[in-house]
Amino acid sequence: MNSVDTVLILSLITLHDEFKFGTKRLNRFKERMNLKAECLAEDYTTWDDQIKILADECGLDLSIRWLGEDPTKKEGH
Repeated sequence: MNSVDTVLILSLITLHDEFKFGTKRLNRFKERMNLKAECLAEDYTTWDDQIKILADECGLDLSIRWLGEDPTKKEGH
């Protein structure tokens, strides 16, 4: 959860500083990001699913730079 908290804070300050998001939009973003994190934690979706959506819908080429073993490659995922 530490990673989620730190990425959330970094995202919120970036949205505020660069895109002038105010309290209302920052709270909407925070709630949605927390929901997405819960969906990942509960295995309703995977990181690969999210990466594919962004590739298909936005043309973004993303990957995760795992430290050590890639947890998405473990048995059962």
